[in-house]
Amino acid sequence: MIRKAIMTGAAALVLTAAGGSYVSAQQVHNETWADGVERSLVYCPGDFDSKFYRIPAIVTAKDGSIVTVADKRIEHNGDLPAKIDVVSRRSTDGGRTWSPYVVVAAHDEIGGCGDPALVVDEKTGQIFCIFTHGNGLWQKEPGHISFCVSKDNGRTWGKMTDINPQILTTDPAGKQ
Repeated sequence: MIRKAIMTGAAALVLTAAGGSYVSAQQVHNETWADGVERSLVYCPGDFDSKFYRIPAIVTAKDGSIVTVADKRIEHNGDLPAKIDVVSRRSTDGGRTWSPYVVVAAHDEIGGCGDPALVVDEKTGQIFCIFTHGNGLWQKEPGHISFCVSKDNGRTWGKMTDINPQILTTDPAGKQ
């Protein structure tokens, strides 16, 4: 199941980067290829008012569902601080079908949210989505490292929490 899900996320990334014509994931979910493996397109440009999707991450939740997140690039394929949201979808049938898109973190006056990673707390089952908010890697000022938590296996996500004050310093001597 995990292998199939990883292939699904990779396929979505490849289709996004390829720049060809697309069939909406909202219209066509599954396809069986010549090798006999069934594949699902999870993120498709044009779905959910996007131009592109990039940077997928995927985990298996404690209840066995597959949870995935990606950058929803709203205006163009460029990096942060562009208008980018982190969105999520989940599957409870091994990747055959997928939930509607859910916004994990939305762009705001600080900038976009992107480059997500997922971590599952094996004890509590909480899923942490960690991402950059505001500036990306290539700007002079650092972006904000932030996270959101899902306590219901990826169905919903809590408020964005900025952890920069815990990990960065403004002291010129570098003291925390």
